[in-house]
Amino acid sequence: YATTTSRIIEKLREFLFHKVQSKTELLDDLESPQQFYREFIQNILGVFQCVSTADSLDVHKSMCLKVLKICHEVTQTKLGKKDQSIWVTVQETLLQTICEFLGNANPFSVKHISTTMADDMFRYLLEIWLRSPYTTDEMWKNFSAKISRLVSWKALLDQWKDKVIQLTHVFKQLYYDSIIKEYQTPKKKNIRATTETEKEEEVSPINQSIGSIAWTPEKIKKDWYTLIYILGNLNSINLPENFATAFSACSSVI
Repeated sequence: YATTTSRIIEKLREFLFHKVQSKTELLDDLESPQQFYREFIQNILGVFQCVSTADSLDVHKSMCLKVLKICHEVTQTKLGKKDQSIWVTVQETLLQTICEFLGNANPFSVKHISTTMADDMFRYLLEIWLRSPYTTDEMWKNFSAKISRLVSWKALLDQWKDKVIQLTHVFKQLYYDSIIKEYQTPKKKNIRATTETEKEEEVSPINQSIGSIAWTPEKIKKDWYTLIYILGNLNSINLPENFATAFSACSSVI
C-alpha cells in the first residue's frame, strides 16, 4: 500500500499548499482551516509506524522524507506562519512521533527504517523547534524531558552537535564580531608555506536553514543556552561514541 499512501499524501499536500493557499474562498469554505492543517499533520506522521521490509525500505524512506518536508512546509504557509496552533501541533506531534518511534527501536539495527531515518528526523525536529516563534520555556522543558531519553541514538548527538556549533556562530556574529573587528589589529602575512597538518580546522559555516531564521540577540541568547542543556547531564551518556560526540561539541564551542 506504500504507493497508494504516498499518492494520497501528495494529493492532500497539493490541495493544502496550492489550491487552498491560492484561493481565499476555499479557506473561507473550510469550517476550520487550522483544524484541517492540524489533523493532516497528525495523520500523515503515522507513516513512520508502517512496517517495512528490506525490499520496501527505500520506498518507506522516501515517503517518510516527504512527510518530514511537509511538516516544515505547513509552518511556512500563509496561514501556518501566523497561526500558533499549527506551529505547536507540528512541533509537539513531531516530537511525540519521534520519541515513540525511536524510543521503541534498536539504535543499532541494520537496514531498519528507524536507523535509516533517525538523522533526518532529528534534523527536522531541531530546526522546526528553533524556527518556531511560539516555543515557550515550558515547551522546551517538555522537549528536554523527552529527547534526553534518546541519547543512545548517535544521530541525535550528531544533529545536536551540529546545531550547537551553528548557533554558536550566530551568537558570535550578533554579539562579538563587531567588538572583535573594532579591536583587531591586522596580522602580518606568514610567507612560510603551511602544510595540511598545520592548517587550522575550518569552521563549519551556518547552513541556510539555520541562517534564515529571524535571529535577534535575545532569541539567539535564549535558544543557545536552551540547546546547550537540552540533552540533560552529558556525563550520564553511557555509549562511548555518543559521549565523545557530546564533549567534542562542547570543545568546539569553547
